[in-house]
Amino acid sequence: MKKILVIMLTFVLLLTMVACSQKESNIEKTDKEESNKIITIQFGELMDQDYNVSKRIKELDGKEVSMIGFMAMQSPLDGSFIYLTNAPLVSCPYCAPGTNTPIYTIPVMAPTGKPITYTEQPVTITGKLEVKDKTNEFGHTTPFRINAASIAMADTAQISQSLKEYTMLASDGVVMDILMVLDQVVAYACYELSHLNPDMIYAIDIQKIDELINKIQGYGISSFDTVVDVLQRTKDLSIVINKLIENDEKEKMISYSEEGLSIWDAYFAWADEMAMLK
Repeated sequence: MKKILVIMLTFVLLLTMVACSQKESNIEKTDKEESNKIITIQFGELMDQDYNVSKRIKELDGKEVSMIGFMAMQSPLDGSFIYLTNAPLVSCPYCAPGTNTPIYTIPVMAPTGKPITYTEQPVTITGKLEVKDKTNEFGHTTPFRINAASIAMADTAQISQSLKEYTMLASDGVVMDILMVLDQVVAYACYELSHLNPDMIYAIDIQKIDELINKIQGYGISSFDTVVDVLQRTKDLSIVINKLIENDEKEKMISYSEEGLSIWDAYFAWADEMAMLK
């Protein structure tokens, strides 16, 4: 009887040891999977309310992260890095007055041997997060950055409906066409004549503006109505400016600076509303 009892106790002990071993193995596996997991971060998590690096971001130092954002237009020509921002077509990624710390911006270093090609469409960046003050060759100091392993167009399944609609215009080249038209009109209306190259002052292409209006209306999307209105105002101002150019009264273009800036602001207010990320 004692012999049978010893055998049973031994058997129970073995089962317990196996169960514990499996549990420990599962814990180790879970920890390993967690350490290899790509963590999604958002712009609102970068800084705390005092504009210091947030606790969460500090804890993710050295981890593989993924982030959706836009490439700022201010980037080196060699494509060695870009500034990823939460809003489209940002010309300057530094938003904190009197500092060189970016707000809602994070530098992204290009994968080794693969320069980054600029796009106005939202992109998904995946790579290792580095939390450490560094100063680049342009003298800009940043507290964190992503050393990219891959850069891809953002998956539409992961973005809002308004951003999908904005991306539709961007992927069709419409966003860049709008910017080129606005840039010319605003330059004529808002810069003193002495700051403009006389050889670069030529009539604005009204037909191009009409083509853009017709193309955008062809999408049949109500959120694009604001852009159509912006382009119609741009057309009206362009007709006035072209008349001044034709009559060699270019010095009078500056008198329309208020309308030029209003058109510019209206477009970017729409773009921010459609595409700004949290």
